[in-house]
Order: sequence, then C-alpha cells, then structure tokens
Amino acid sequence: MSTPLTGRRPRATRSAAVAAVLALAAVLVPALPAAAHSGSVTPLEPEVAGTAVDYAFECTLDDPDGGPLGATWRLQTFPGSAMVKGGTVTQLTENTASRRTGIFTVDYSDIPAGHYTVYADCTMSGGFTYPRWHQVELTAGSQATTTTLTASRTTGVVTGDQVTFTATVPGAPAGDVVFTIGGTENVPVALSGGTATMTRTITGPTSVVAAYTGTSGYAPSASGYVGIDPVTAITPGVVGLTSTPTVGAPVTVGTHGWAPSEADGLTLTYAWKDADGTVLGTGPTYTPAAADLGKAIHAEVTGTRAPLAPRTASTNAPVVLPGTMSGAVAITGTTDGVATAGTTLTSVPSGWPAGASFAHQWYVDGELRSEQATFTPGTRDLGQEIWLEVRVTAPGYGQEIGTAWASVAQATPTVTVGSSTIVVGRDATVPVTVAGPKGGPVPAGGVQVTLTPQGGGAPVVLDEVELGAKGTASVVVPGLGVGRWIATATYTPASDQHSYARAASGSSGPYRAATGTGTVTVTKPAATVTAPERLDVPVATPGTFEVTVSGSPRPTTWLVREGDTVLVRGDVPADGRVRVTLPVLAPGTHTLVLELPETSAAAAATRTITVTVAGEPGRVGALPGATLDTPKAATAPGQQMQLVAEGFEPGETVAFYLHSDPVFLGTAVAGADGVARLLADIPADVPSGAHTVIATGGTSGRWATLPVELAVPAATPAVAGPELAVTGAQSGLVMAGAWLMLLTGGALVLVARRVRAQR
Repeated sequence: MSTPLTGRRPRATRSAAVAAVLALAAVLVPALPAAAHSGSVTPLEPEVAGTAVDYAFECTLDDPDGGPLGATWRLQTFPGSAMVKGGTVTQLTENTASRRTGIFTVDYSDIPAGHYTVYADCTMSGGFTYPRWHQVELTAGSQATTTTLTASRTTGVVTGDQVTFTATVPGAPAGDVVFTIGGTENVPVALSGGTATMTRTITGPTSVVAAYTGTSGYAPSASGYVGIDPVTAITPGVVGLTSTPTVGAPVTVGTHGWAPSEADGLTLTYAWKDADGTVLGTGPTYTPAAADLGKAIHAEVTGTRAPLAPRTASTNAPVVLPGTMSGAVAITGTTDGVATAGTTLTSVPSGWPAGASFAHQWYVDGELRSEQATFTPGTRDLGQEIWLEVRVTAPGYGQEIGTAWASVAQATPTVTVGSSTIVVGRDATVPVTVAGPKGGPVPAGGVQVTLTPQGGGAPVVLDEVELGAKGTASVVVPGLGVGRWIATATYTPASDQHSYARAASGSSGPYRAATGTGTVTVTKPAATVTAPERLDVPVATPGTFEVTVSGSPRPTTWLVREGDTVLVRGDVPADGRVRVTLPVLAPGTHTLVLELPETSAAAAATRTITVTVAGEPGRVGALPGATLDTPKAATAPGQQMQLVAEGFEPGETVAFYLHSDPVFLGTAVAGADGVARLLADIPADVPSGAHTVIATGGTSGRWATLPVELAVPAATPAVAGPELAVTGAQSGLVMAGAWLMLLTGGALVLVARRVRAQR
C-alpha cells in the first residue's frame, strides 16, 4: 500500500531507542528559535521620566514559513525580568513574512528614572518570537510648571480686613512658594498638595506676587500681580423716597452708591421721623397712618461697617396726603357666581383699611331691595340681575364705593322625557316636559332631541322644537332602526322671559339650560303564536300538540325546553303549522316553554305550556300483545319484585301499574330486543289479596298482564315452597282465557277498569 503525501514525511519503522531520541528532540526542538536573525530597536527622542518616547523597530526573518504576521513590545526592569508594561504595535510600516518594521510609543509618565530594557517581539512560525532589545537609561529631567495666584477678596476690602492669598502649582509635588508683598517683603510658604496659602491683614494699598522656587524634576515659575486698594472711610450714597407719602400706601427709601456696598459688609438702618423728631417707624418701608395726615415726614439712613465710623444721610420731608382706599367686595352664597332663589346672599368686604365703615345696598333689576349685609332672593326674582353697592368710609381717606354682582338669579328646570316602545317602521313620538319650581313662571324656549343608539353608532339629531304654553313639546322621530335609543332632550331657555322683568340689560331669563333623558325602544315585528296552555299526557306516552305561527316576517325555527334543557326543536314550515311531539316525560307536572328564536327580521316569541303526565297509556287490542314475567316475585306489600316485559317496540317507554285500583310502579325503556325490565317497590299500603300487574307501551299501545297474590306477612318466617313465580307463557295462556271471558260476559267491567286505570 502506498502512503499519500500530505506535506509531511511518511513515518518509517524505527527501534525503541531511536524513538526515544526522536521524542526527546520533539520536546527540545520547539524551544529553539527558528532561523531569523537581524533587527533593531531605536529611540527617536530623549528618554526622560514623565514623557512619552517613540521607538522605531526592525525585524528581518529568514524563516521560510514566516509565521503569523504582527509584532508586540514590552518594557522590563533591568536587571531582572519583571514586566513593567507592554502592548501591541499599532503602527506597522512593513509587515511581511520575512520583514517587520514600525513605530511604537512607551509612556514614561508613571515610571521613575532608572534602568530598563525595551523589547520588540516579531512572531515566527510555531508561535515563537524573535526579540530585539534596547537598554534604557531613563533620566529624571526638569518638568515645566505654572503658578497662579488668587485672593479671597480684591474689592470691597476695608482697612483692617484679612485677605487670604492662594498660590497653585499644578503637578508639583514639593518645594516652596515665596509671596512678595509690595515688592520688598518676602514670605516663603511650603507647597502642600499643589497649593500654598498666606493670610494678610490689609492696612493700605497692597500688591502681591507668588513665585515657585522649583524642586527636583520641576522647574520654577511665577504668578501674575494681585492688587488690593482698601476702603478707608464710608461714603454715603444717594437716598430718596420712591413715592409721595399718602395715608395707607407704603412708601420706600431708595438707596444708591454707598461705599463700601452692602455686598461688602455695609449695614444700612432706617428711621422714619416727623418734624418733631418723633420716630414713626423703622425699616426701608413705612405706611403712613391716619394720624400722619398733614405731617411732614422723612427717613434717615445710617451706614455702618466696622472698623470704619458710621455715616448718616436723610431724605426730603414731604407732607402726608389723604390716602386712596382700595379693597374688594364679594358676595357669598352663590354657585359659580349664580344666585339661587331661597339662598341667602352675604356681603363680604375685604382689603379695606382698619376701622372702615360699610353701608350696603342690594338692587334687583335696578330696584333697591335691602340695606342690610344680607339679602335672600325669592322665586319672583328668577331671571333678574342682582348687584350690591357698598359705600366705604375710613379716617384719613375719602369715601369709596365697592360693587359686586351675582350674575343672574336663575333656577334649573326639570326636563322630563317620556319613554316609548314601537315596532320598526313606525314613527316614534318623544314627549318632553320642562317644569320650573313652584311659584315660578312656565319655562319658555325650545328643546332639541338627540337619539343615540345604546349599543353605539351615529346619533340622530333633530331640529329644535318650541315649547308650548304649558312647557311641553312632542317631537316626532321617523325611521328609527331596531334597538334601544337614548333620547336626550336639551332645553334652551328664551331670553328675558320673566313675567315681572323690567327689561333691564342684565335680565336673561329665569331658567338655566337643562337636559333630561328617556328611551325609545324599536322592536322587530313579533309573530302571532297559537299553542295550548295545558296538555294532559298519559305516563310513558310522547305528548303532541299543534302550534300555529302567523305574521310576516315570522321566525324560522322553534324549540321546546324545560328549564335550560332543550327537549325538541325544528323548523317552522311555510304554512306556519307545526306539530310538536314531546319526548316521554316523567310522571308529574312539567312547565315547558315553546320558544321561537329571534331572527334578523323577526322578534322572538315564547309560550308557556303546562304538561301533566298521569294515568296509564292507552291499550291497543282486546288481547295482550306482549308478555310479562317476574323472575323475582313479591309475596306481600312492601316488597320488591322484578318485572320483565317482552314484545315491545325497541326504545319505547313501558308503564307498569298494579290493579285493581291502579297503583303506579314505574316505567322502563325497552331495549333493542323489545324487553323492558323494572325493579318495582310494592307500596306497603297495598291491600293483600289478588292483584294484576299491567305493562303498557306508551308508543305502541301493546300490553301484557301478570297476576300477583299478596298475602299478609307472617310474624315469623315459615318454611314453605318456592316464591310465587309465573312464567311468561303461563301468564299469557291464563290471562288470554280470562280476557275472553271478560269480552263475552263482562264488557262493562272492562270499560270500568279502563276508566279507573286513567284516573
């Protein structure tokens, strides 16, 4: 077999010793660099601590594979091998399998002066690197510095104040700052955290310069000049009154141009005085009182700033004039500014001078109605404007008049909307009545009716209709669709309709706008349904009755249910005549509902039918057409017996009765083989003696009989023969003879028995 060539030499058989040697070689050989052997690392600028230096590098690789391309650099301590920092070369000017050149940068900002080695590593095949290195002599150098000087204050400084000067030398770790004051006095301060401070008491014009003397690796630097010219005395500013003094009106002192300013620590105090020097008030604002009327008053302003001497300036002294009162008058007792008949209104003056007197006058549509502080409008005032005049007098002031309005005294009428039900296709009539309070005028104006579908949809908006003399209107609405509509009537009052109105400009009618709602129900046409109210049905027999559905359009389907259970359903034929056949119901009284479901064009209709299920089913034929047996017979009242009836239609219900007086024993449904089985309880009150069990099919009318002999139970059980058991064949033969005798000699007895059986 030949070995395919894949770029590797085929293996050959070798001895164990040779294999061991080769295995050792396989371990040692990868540790040796591939042949590739020239290169360099060259700094492009001086290597100084605190700077970033660019290096050029070059690797010439003789490895035929070349290996993965790329290069990295690293900085290590010297001597030793602890790595300080390193990274990938980001700028490659030549990057081939045999040659790499480029530039990388080493940041010495956080590396102290000392000896280091810079390596440039070029990757070769097998993952090996071929390093070139350069010995670094990192020198300390001298870094330039800047010095800035600030003062805690330069303006508004008063002789004797202390000012703090701060020199800042960013980045300098140590050294001294020399503060030179006035060009002659030098104060050295050690630099701490890059700053140095000096506090000085200012006694006259002062100039300061700060100079950083430098330290190892940091050059000296100097700041600019900071000068301070202190204030030696308070200079009063201009003072004056901002308005003419009048009683009750605040007047303020205006000040301007004080030196030093209040921002620089100056404090201003105020004293208001009359011509006699009596102090009337303090503070920058004073409100002349009634007692000041006719007096000449002025304000004195004093400025203080330690340690300087205080200075005072005075305003002119005008005479206090009579004041102009101002205040407000309001009316309480309204709702949103509207008065209501029967609700008391109250005058509430506010904002007037203390000690003021008030005289009230209430007017209704121009007529003076009250001079008290309160007024209660009546029903006769509906629709009239109410206003209040209050004459105000106070010492030191002239008379003023305050006025307030209650916009309109109105009532909200009651809007009653009648509800109605119509059949689709007919016009609807919406009756609306608008009534005011007792004693008030009849509302006049109009009503607009809007009908909105209760289930959603576009509303029908009708034109406004004028109210009649009694405040009523009838709105006719044609063409409403089937459904329930909300009828909203909006009353808009007629203007100036008060019967007592004097045509005042403020009169706008006694009533507010109001709304009321009613309903209009539009139904589908309902069919006329004729059905019996009561129905008597024998036990085990399907009941039937006739139903007539008339009208157009009429429902298309019908169903009969008892409670939520649907008993039977069907379609309504074209002639509307339906014959309903009920399923077999249990004995007793049943309340059934005949339901004709709603359609898209016709309304639903229902009828209630009371069905009484009682009595034996009718028997067909003079002779039994079925057989009846009892595998387990009853021998006494109160016992159970098994009844097996054969020969009936599959699925029909068979009723079992005990004669002569009929006693209902139960029903059973015949199976597919026509056999009905019943485990019956013989009532304990059935008299002893001979009886007959009759089984009758409710659908077919077939019947069968079984004689039963019931004895009075013994006090103790006696050992006797087997239980009474009659086979079907025996009962059939015996009863056939008996019935022949009845037919020939006792027809009246048979009739009587059937009558009793159906009680």
